[in-house]
Amino acid sequence: RNDDDQHGSIFDGNIIARSAGHAEGFINKGANTIVNNVVADLRPTHRHRGYLVLVRYDQKGAVHKGNVYHASRADVTPISETKPGGRSKTGALLRDVDSDGNVYFSAVDPEWGSKALERFQPQSVEKTSRAGDPLFVDADQDDYRFRPGSSALALGIPQPMSVSECGLEEPYRSRWYGPRMRTRI
Repeated sequence: RNDDDQHGSIFDGNIIARSAGHAEGFINKGANTIVNNVVADLRPTHRHRGYLVLVRYDQKGAVHKGNVYHASRADVTPISETKPGGRSKTGALLRDVDSDGNVYFSAVDPEWGSKALERFQPQSVEKTSRAGDPLFVDADQDDYRFRPGSSALALGIPQPMSVSECGLEEPYRSRWYGPRMRTRI
């Protein structure tokens, strides 16, 4: 999430998976760039707005391309907008975003992605986006790379990095976590 009225931030190549609480993927509040990310299996416990949440501020200048949204529950929303009025004079609307080339898929609702695209494509956004399985190698083991035949690869979305490659490297890992524990029984 970016802070109120924040512009010019770039969110590129992130993996957001199995988030709970509000369980919202990206919360955009301005002219920011959200590209080549994977948002998978959000698990809301209360007040879920969406995998992509457009909040309060004008979205003109925002870019939203090459992202993969993968739902594993029926009670989640692909995209949430803020309608004009109240705290948002202009609203925060996807039609004002340069949004295209994204993948929407639900393992439990085959119409989830199609419904989102049917809603937004008539507004001249999401023209080449697809509703289709991104074919993760093994999401249960945090491997969000795409297998051959993936709808994401067909759109030219780059392969996500393996989560196993993420995290602190030495010597920073030891400084932060301390030496690795070794036990013998």
